[in-house]
Amino acid sequence: MYGYVRNNPTRWTDRKGLCVEDLCIGETIAVVEIAEELYTAIKAVETAANIAQAVESAEEEVGKEKKPDDAIENKCPDSTKEHDGDRKALNDLVKEATNDGRKRLSNDNADTLLDWAREQGIPGVRDDRGTDHWVHGDHIHIPGTGITHIPTGGGPIGR
Repeated sequence: MYGYVRNNPTRWTDRKGLCVEDLCIGETIAVVEIAEELYTAIKAVETAANIAQAVESAEEEVGKEKKPDDAIENKCPDSTKEHDGDRKALNDLVKEATNDGRKRLSNDNADTLLDWAREQGIPGVRDDRGTDHWVHGDHIHIPGTGITHIPTGGGPIGR
């Protein structure tokens, strides 16, 4: 009978008469139902987000497996560690043998380096011995060595 004051009319009162017992119960039930629906909606959103994330991850994995470029890249000398080690050795050898481009290679050594670079599949490798487009004379090109023109032949390199 005194539910609106928690069955303690001497301690709790409804002085303004705003809470009719049946109405308070109804309000409480409505609040609880709204809270339950809100909780269910939040869980549904979390579940949907988890599903979306799982689908995205799966699509990325499928995309990785089906990428046609991957097969090509993995066969390319630039993308394998074995060839990276060979390329580093080639670069180190060129720098050491030419004193970082300040000393000429013999023609035999130039031929050997060109062959090795071509075996590695380095694009842009070329032999420019016998051309006159570089002021310091005969040279070869092996891109990626850090030396644009690798001098070859005899004689000093003028500065």
